Amino acid sequence: MVFVKDLGKFKQEFPNLEMEKIRPFLPFRYLVSGGVSMRSLMPGFTHSLWARLERMLEAQMSSLAMFAFISVPRR
Repeated sequence: MVFVKDLGKFKQEFPNLEMEKIRPFLPFRYLVSGGVSMRSLMPGFTHSLWARLERMLEAQMSSLAMFAFISVPRR
């Protein structure tokens, strides 16, 4: 939210930082593995299959993203 909705405020409050890149992602592996607290729904041997699915759907699913990689280097 800060880097999209309040970008102007971010730039004003942190002039020495620059938003370089935002890469949203939906981590299917995180969801099917049960996240932090649930029992895993993903057998360990299927990990690479889920990783491949994530890469294939990455561009199409960015609007459903739960997390984002945000690069904010100093100027």
